[in-house]
Amino acid sequence: MPKEFDLFTTSGIPKVNFSELVLGKQSDPESFFITRANGNAMDRSIPNGALLIVKRVSDWQELQDGVIVVFQNCEKMTIKRYYYDDQTKIRCFSPDSADANFKPHCYRQEDLKYVRIIGQRVSYIQNS
Repeated sequence: MPKEFDLFTTSGIPKVNFSELVLGKQSDPESFFITRANGNAMDRSIPNGALLIVKRVSDWQELQDGVIVVFQNCEKMTIKRYYYDDQTKIRCFSPDSADANFKPHCYRQEDLKYVRIIGQRVSYIQNS
């Protein structure tokens, strides 16, 4: 069983105000966070090192096929495209990379106890 720990801390971290342009007028700023893309598994959609603006999601029902999500598998967090097959009840997290060595992570319903959805990408900021 993986150990549990808090992935998010606000201690000593400066706050950033997002504009209404990014979040929308009705959005709650507390439901968003920023994380950095690390690696090339999503390089067709998100450059390595880009800052991702992510909306927190706690329910699988909030996700649509093809959206980019941040999810946790045991202790590891990763960014992938999300797909759900309603017939087989399998959820897949697929890379979007020019490198064919990256493979999808697929889970049956009974295997989801080790998988947690963190959020859905809203936008990203590329470092210049």
